[in-house]
Amino acid sequence: MSITAPLSSSTSLPDLLGKFSLPPCADIILRSSDSHDFLVQKLYVVDSSPVLGKQITAATCHSIGLDSEATSVNGETKDTVLQVPVVRVAENHTIISSLLTFVFPISSILPPTIEQILELLSVAEKYGMTTALNRIRDCASRRDPPFICPENALHVYCLASNYGLLKETLEAAEVTLKSPMTIQDLEDKLDTMPGVTLYKLWKYRQRVLENLDVILIDSEVYQILFDAALDCVELTDYLVTEIPQWLDLYLDSVIEDTACADLTTFHLALSSHVSPTGSSCKHCTSIPRKTLREFWTALTAVVRECTRKAELDFSLAEREICSQSSIVAATEALPLPEGLNLPGADVILRSSDLVSFHVHKSILAILSPFFTDLFSLPQPPDGEVIEGLPVVQVSEDAELLHSLLTVLYHIPSAIPDSYEKTLALLAALQKYNTTAVLSNIRSEIGRQLPTTEAAFRAYAIACSKQLIPEIETTARLTLGHPMTFEVIADALPLFEGSALGDLVRFRKRCRDNLVSFFKGFVDGSDSLSRIWFGCPKTKRPLSASQNDKAILAGWLRDLISQHTEKLEETYTNTLPNPSSLRKEFVAALRTHVSSTKCTSCSMVCATEGEAFHDQLYRSISKARDDVRTLLSPFLRFWV
Repeated sequence: MSITAPLSSSTSLPDLLGKFSLPPCADIILRSSDSHDFLVQKLYVVDSSPVLGKQITAATCHSIGLDSEATSVNGETKDTVLQVPVVRVAENHTIISSLLTFVFPISSILPPTIEQILELLSVAEKYGMTTALNRIRDCASRRDPPFICPENALHVYCLASNYGLLKETLEAAEVTLKSPMTIQDLEDKLDTMPGVTLYKLWKYRQRVLENLDVILIDSEVYQILFDAALDCVELTDYLVTEIPQWLDLYLDSVIEDTACADLTTFHLALSSHVSPTGSSCKHCTSIPRKTLREFWTALTAVVRECTRKAELDFSLAEREICSQSSIVAATEALPLPEGLNLPGADVILRSSDLVSFHVHKSILAILSPFFTDLFSLPQPPDGEVIEGLPVVQVSEDAELLHSLLTVLYHIPSAIPDSYEKTLALLAALQKYNTTAVLSNIRSEIGRQLPTTEAAFRAYAIACSKQLIPEIETTARLTLGHPMTFEVIADALPLFEGSALGDLVRFRKRCRDNLVSFFKGFVDGSDSLSRIWFGCPKTKRPLSASQNDKAILAGWLRDLISQHTEKLEETYTNTLPNPSSLRKEFVAALRTHVSSTKCTSCSMVCATEGEAFHDQLYRSISKARDDVRTLLSPFLRFWV
C-alpha cells in the first residue's frame, strides 16, 4: 500500500540515517508497522530490493511536490512542506532501521537478540535483498559469542525453520548434532517446538547416522589407529582383521549418537582403556600425538561428509511431512459415499468434496443447537438452490459427513473402521454440539481402542480435536510403550501446541506416583507388603537397625528396587503395569523358593497370594489412574 504524506524538510531522523535524511538526497519514506518514518534515498532501496522497488515505483507515480523549494519571508528563510511518497512495510522500526544499515554505505548494525537477527534475515530474503542478506549473514557470523552455538542451536533451528531460512536451519541442525537428542533432554523445550519442526530435525539426525554407518566402514579412520595400536591388549574382530576394542566401542557410540563425536569423549574412552582400573594397556598409552591428530582429522572429515549428504537430502523431509499431513486418512479409504437422498428432505448439505446429502432441517435442528442457529438465519439472496432446496456447504468430507448423518438419523450407523477416523467423527459431533448422540457414540466405540503402537498418534489427534475423554484414554495407552523419538517419530507431525509437553508431564507424574508407591511398599509404610516381612532366608540390610523387624523379603525387595531405580533414572521407558509386574513377581518367587527352599514365602503365597495380587493390581492401577493429563489452558476451558 502506498500513499503520500506531508513532511517538513526540517524533520529529524535517526542518527544512523542522518546523512540521507534531508532533501534533495532523500526522496522516499518507508513507514514501519509501528508508524516510524524513515526518509531515505530511493535509488539505494530500489537497487537493493526489486520487491520494494515495485512498491516505490507505484508510490512515485502518484507523488507530487518533489521540486518544492524553501521560500523567504521578511528576510527569513522558511521551510516549505514537501510531498514525498510513503511506502508502508509490515516490519517494526527496529528491524527496518537495522535493515537499512545493510542497504546504505554506513556502519552495519545488527539487532541485539537472536530472534531479531533471524527476523532481519527473513525480511531481507522476503524483499529479495541478496546483497544485504549476504552482508547480514557475514556480520552475524562474526558475533562473539557465536551466532549459533550448542547452547542455542535448537532455538535457532526452530526460529529459522519457522522463517523459512534454509541456510540457518541447516547450520543450526548441524550444531545440534553435538548434543544428545532425547525426549528427556528436550523436556523443557517441547512446548515451544512444533511437532513438524521436531520431526524434520529427528529425520535429519537419522540421515546423518545412517550415512555414518555406511561411510565410516570404508574410511581410513579405523586404519589410522589400527596401525598404531596393533599391540593393544584388547583386540576385537572387525571384518577380516582386528582392532583395539576401546576404539571399536567408541566408533560404535559415534554411529549411535553424533554427540559422541567429541574430542573430549574420545580422550575419555582412551583414558579409561589405559587407566589402572581399565586394561592398563601400556601400548595405547604411547600412541603418538600426531597419530591421534590424524585420527581426529579423519573422523571429523567423515562426520562432515555425512552431514553434507544429509543436508542434500533435507528436502526429502519436507515431502515426507506433506505425506504425514494426511496421516489420519492413511488407513484404507472406504468407497466415496453417494450421499443421502432422504424422502421429504428440505435442505442439502454439501461436503467439502462436493457430495450432496438431502436431509431435514427439523431433525438436524432437534439434535444440534448448531443447526438450529444455522437454519434460523435468513437465506442469502444469492445462495445456491438445487431443485428448490437451499444448499449449505460444510467442511467435512463425504465419508465423514456420511458417518455423521447416519448416527444422527435412525438408520444403520456407518461407524468408521479405524480409531483415527472415529476421532474425526467425534470431533464433528462435538463441533455440531450433538451432546446426547456424542455420548452414545462414545459408549458404542469404547472398545475400539488403538493399539499401543498407534496410541501416540491417536493422542496427538485427540488433542488437536479437543476431545477430552479421548485425550485421557490415549495418554494412558502410551504408558505401555517407550516414549522415545524412535517410537514416536512418525506421530510428531500431528502434535500441535503443548500436546507433546503435556504428555511428557503426564508421564512424569505417573512415574512419580509409581515410585512413591514402590518406596512405601519396600519400607512397609504401605500395608500391602507386610505379609512378605520376616522371610528367614533374607539377610538384614546394613542400613537397617537391629530393632527393625519390618524387613521385606529380599527377593521381593530386589524386584521392586530394580523397578524404582529404573523409574528414577528415566520416565521414557515403558511404565510397569499390574499384569507385567505379576509375571515378574511369580518368576522371582519361584526362583527364590527353588534356590533357598524357603517354606515361609511359599506358605504366604499359597494362603494369601491371590488376595495380594488383587490388591497389588488395584494399587498400581490407582497410582497410574490418579494422574490426569496436564491439559493446555484452552482445553481446560472445555473440561
